Amino acid sequence: FSPCMEQVQKMSAALLKARFDDVCTVECLFRDYEVRRATDTLMTRPYPEMRGHTGYLTFGRAVRNM
Repeated sequence: FSPCMEQVQKMSAALLKARFDDVCTVECLFRDYEVRRATDTLMTRPYPEMRGHTGYLTFGRAVRNM
């Protein structure tokens, strides 16, 4: 998990240097949702104001030498 793009770049470079394959990064955006009861069911939806925090998950696949 990396909180900023600079760390993603460093992690990706380190994984590639260590000969990892299929290196990819996905963004994880955290935002609040409103949960309320409507008759017998619960309803959810994102809050109208987008105040969120983002982070990034970087993955790579280790390749074994045969």
